[in-house]
Formats: sequence, structure tokens, C-alpha cells
Amino acid sequence: MMEDSHTAAGYVIAIVAVLGSAWLLPPFPIFILSIGPLCLIGLLMFILFRKLRARQKHSVRVQQNKLFHAGKEKAA
Repeated sequence: MMEDSHTAAGYVIAIVAVLGSAWLLPPFPIFILSIGPLCLIGLLMFILFRKLRARQKHSVRVQQNKLFHAGKEKAA
């Protein structure tokens, strides 16, 4: 059933799409010098925000534990 769905037009569209996308890509050195650093900056920002969020969650947990222990001491 799936074999019948393949047509010549589908193959032509796929070939045109691949060749068109390859034609739109910049030369390799320009890609490395422009897209590479942008990806590294994005990765570093992701790691930084993740660390900040983890640190913030940790400080909230510590504050909640201090309040919990202080409440126990007052109740006793």
C-alpha cells in the first residue's frame, strides 16, 4: 500500500528541497565563524540560567528548612 504512494513528483520535490537548502547555506568557513560562536553563546547562557535557577531553588529550600526548624523550637 505504501509502495503505491511514491510518485515521481515526490522524488523531484525532495531533490529540489535538498539542493535548494544546500544552495542557501553559506560557505563552510563562514558558517563556522558565525553560527558556531552563536551556538556556543546560547549554550553558555543556558548553562548560566540553569545554575542560577538551581541556586535560587536551593536558597528557598534552605530558608524553608530554617523556618520549619524555628517553628518546631517555638512549639516545644
